[in-house]
Amino acid sequence: MILVTGGTGFLGSYLLEALVRSGKEVRATHRRRILNYVDLDIAKDIDWVEGDVLDVVSIEKAMEGVDRVFHCAGMVSYDPRDNDRMHAVNVNGTGNIVNACIVNKIKKLVYVSSVAAIGRNVSGEMKDENCQWEEGSHNTAYGITKHEAEMEVWRGIAEGLDAVIVNPSLLIGHSRGWDDESARLIKNIYGGFPWYTKGETGFVNVRDVAKAMVQLMDSDIRSERFILNGENWPYKHLFETINHYFEKGTRLKYAAPWMESIIIYIEKVRSKRKDRKPWITRDLAKVANFRVFYDNSKIKQFLPGFEFTPIEKTIEETCKAYLKFISAKGEKDESTFAASH
Repeated sequence: MILVTGGTGFLGSYLLEALVRSGKEVRATHRRRILNYVDLDIAKDIDWVEGDVLDVVSIEKAMEGVDRVFHCAGMVSYDPRDNDRMHAVNVNGTGNIVNACIVNKIKKLVYVSSVAAIGRNVSGEMKDENCQWEEGSHNTAYGITKHEAEMEVWRGIAEGLDAVIVNPSLLIGHSRGWDDESARLIKNIYGGFPWYTKGETGFVNVRDVAKAMVQLMDSDIRSERFILNGENWPYKHLFETINHYFEKGTRLKYAAPWMESIIIYIEKVRSKRKDRKPWITRDLAKVANFRVFYDNSKIKQFLPGFEFTPIEKTIEETCKAYLKFISAKGEKDESTFAASH
């Protein structure tokens, strides 16, 4: 049996679909309503168990009768108020999963990291799997936690655990909710958000990530990390393309760094006053202004024939699906088309 942690999340739901449709026996942990992301036809074929990566007892129970594990559970936030919780979930939680895999003699672990764990130091740099982490002001709190979580997996490998790490770039695809953190980018653009920054980064179809993870699990590959990146795009081009397929006429405006500092301060005050998360923070501004590119050649070498879906096609399908939903339901707030870094 295969265990998937974080199965009710954005990527986890696509992974569950891929596993179930391939006829595999699957168990998944959940901490929220299952139907937030997972299709009913898929959910009924999964053995659901309550699980928390910070609760060792629940992890041990979830691993009973399991021989392979996908660890997708994690926390993404650029709000500094979430840093302690994010460190606990991403670093300590991954350490707990690694320890449980070793104790329960799990045959293989596939861990979902992020390109953020590779680090951001020199703007305009091409990153590959051989790049070493360097401390620097361009790294976000999220990236630091994912790097430290990877160290937990490498520790497990040193102790005899067969494991593979995947580092997806920014995920794009559609799912079932509109208010999740992962939906923020595309939701803002649909709502007419006019600002763009000078940044560039990698983007990948969420289905491609799930497909690569399944193939890696089924292979003899171990003790490796893989960047999963479809294409490198400027944020401006991304926003223009989404606007095009949403049939929006929003004129984009360049957000200069001095403007961002003012906006960040105003939003910080507003979010505290209204007791909500800020829609922009210093860490998010770092990401939006940095130019970093990711080399996807290694995964193609290790998985011959593997190809990534073009990002424009991914955006077109995502936007068309959302517009179709609006046409059928007459509402804007009940479907999601998500992007998550």
